[in-house]
Amino acid sequence: MQSKKNRGNLLGVYGMAKNKKKKSNKPTTIRYFDYSLLAVMVFLICFGLVMLYSTSAYEAQSKFNDGMYYLKRQGIISMRSEEHTSELQSPAMI
Repeated sequence: MQSKKNRGNLLGVYGMAKNKKKKSNKPTTIRYFDYSLLAVMVFLICFGLVMLYSTSAYEAQSKFNDGMYYLKRQGIISMRSEEHTSELQSPAMI
């Protein structure tokens, strides 16, 4: 068993080793972008827009005289949501 004096010396040595490994105060930037996730997201948005158009074209034509009314509206909303998502995931926010 170690005496208290030796234990204190060991802690001092380990403490000095920890102090030598100081981290810089510079913020680290993450430069990773997941292209596969982007491709899946674009595919799902396009697929959803096609499904929306195929189910609502008749009603939009009869109500608004524009068969692509709902498609245009949803497309604009989709583009705005992608812009907000990319702003939330910027490295400055993380």
